[in-house]
Amino acid sequence: MKKIIVISGGSDGLGKAIARRLTEDASMVVIMSPHKGKLRTAARELGCFYEVCDVTAHPSVQRAIRNILKKI
Repeated sequence: MKKIIVISGGSDGLGKAIARRLTEDASMVVIMSPHKGKLRTAARELGCFYEVCDVTAHPSVQRAIRNILKKI
């Protein structure tokens, strides 16, 4: 079974550092943030997937998880 690691706040700071480390293990890493521009740039830099998501809004989280599950 493939591991899927979802990191909120992954476009900068600690979240980005964690994503950088975890992408080395060849797991499927998905970073999430409500800031599409920063998120897309960070995902390209890290070599991982991304989902625009505001974790304070339940519908946004549901949509992001559905999109992630479609990728596996």
